[in-house]
Amino acid sequence: MLISIIIPCFNCEQTIRRTVNSLLQQNYDNVEIILVDDGSEDNTASIIDDIGLEDTRIIVKHTSNQGVSHARNIGIDLARGSFITFVDSDDELEPNILLQAATVQKNSDADMVIFGHADIAAGKQSSNRHDYSIVNPIDLTFTQHDETFFQVMFELERSRYLFSCWGKLIRKSWIGDTRFDSDIIYGEDTTWILT
Repeated sequence: MLISIIIPCFNCEQTIRRTVNSLLQQNYDNVEIILVDDGSEDNTASIIDDIGLEDTRIIVKHTSNQGVSHARNIGIDLARGSFITFVDSDDELEPNILLQAATVQKNSDADMVIFGHADIAAGKQSSNRHDYSIVNPIDLTFTQHDETFFQVMFELERSRYLFSCWGKLIRKSWIGDTRFDSDIIYGEDTTWILT
């Protein structure tokens, strides 16, 4: 199965190469990496253009600055994979995560597989940063008609997994025509997940 990895990029010249490298080093290589530059004001645009020349699985798209929701929507529209995952431009994935997630999906026929994550700062675990290392899939898989989805997601100890679009492998047909609301500046991914 082809997995489309969507990365919105805005002023991420310091981190984007690290993020993409973590994707290129995956043990699962049936991927396309979609980098959407959201009108960056630093060297991000030229850096991702260079990165795009390094591997045929990388797709680069430039747009004017209209926000992360717009960039993610472009990524969804460009995605050819049967599954989508979102990665922020300052995050990285552990080398086995996509293979593990694809295996969990295949074994369960899940529409969504949710990953665990750990905060990182300069390669060390930290609790005060919003850079994440995506780690092993946790025991949360859902199908489109699973009535326990919201019950499980709102359980206190697991609710942190709800509030982001990243850290999830999602069937593209499950997403359908649902797109991020470009008018929402904060919490746009929570709103999208709940739609």
